Amino acid sequence: MAHIAQAPHMGGLEHCRLRAPLRARRLHAAVLCNAASLGSAASRTEMRPGVYEGYWQWQGHKIRYQCSGESGEPVLLVHGFGGNCDHWRKNTPELGKRFRAYSIDLLGYGFSDKPDPRQAPPNSIYNFDTWGQQLVDFTEQVIGAPAYLSCNSVGGLAGLKAGILRPDLVRGVQLLNISLRGLHVTRQQPWQ
Repeated sequence: MAHIAQAPHMGGLEHCRLRAPLRARRLHAAVLCNAASLGSAASRTEMRPGVYEGYWQWQGHKIRYQCSGESGEPVLLVHGFGGNCDHWRKNTPELGKRFRAYSIDLLGYGFSDKPDPRQAPPNSIYNFDTWGQQLVDFTEQVIGAPAYLSCNSVGGLAGLKAGILRPDLVRGVQLLNISLRGLHVTRQQPWQ
């Protein structure tokens, strides 16, 4: 990833607790000021030192995410096939030292909801359009500022789709071992 200049924090402070006690007091004040917009902020818990887990409601589904860091540009880490936020367990706290690092469980993965695809039109739930929109909405609603996406495997196609949908919110996409396995909706067999 290219060098990213640190910028003043642009929203999203309430989504990660801060590590130092003085900073925690400032965060508490920020949370109190923005309590109406936070929804489930109280459900965030520290998973590892400096790494916090939260849940976000998206289109009626519970989506898990993790975050670390209090300043700098936002970076969203997107897992690959069979992965989840924990795929980035070593990267998230390190990136959090310099950036506001977030990782997300895509719909159907990890601890996010897994809706039954037989209860919806064929190929309408688990596809890159859905995951791309999920990343765009997460960036807008949770991060609250344009972000860089670092994506592994099939997460790369979701990240590219997010960049196509909202180039104003996706500042760049880093692809790690991108998967081109024919998982696009036009190559999938409809559920019988």
